[in-house]
Amino acid sequence: MTAAARRTLLLALTFAVPVGAQQVPDSAFRPPVPRPAYAAGQGPVICLDEAHHNFHTLDNRFFAFGELARRDGFRVVPSRSPSPARRSAAAMCW
Repeated sequence: MTAAARRTLLLALTFAVPVGAQQVPDSAFRPPVPRPAYAAGQGPVICLDEAHHNFHTLDNRFFAFGELARRDGFRVVPSRSPSPARRSAAAMCW
């Protein structure tokens, strides 16, 4: 194998490995909230829109956000209904 072929192969392998890397949530993330805004589970409902094939969900990319909001007393739920009429009027939906 020539030196140029080795360099090309090394370069190809160097850039091929990171392409397969995926972002994963840190399921061990437990943010401290010394003074929660609400008692546990007694705050307003935060409803994250997951009904439109969203890339970010509470059990994946938005896990940390959901955990932080829960620890602050909010009730965090996914919204899997594509119809706005079926969502609760009491929930904040994003």
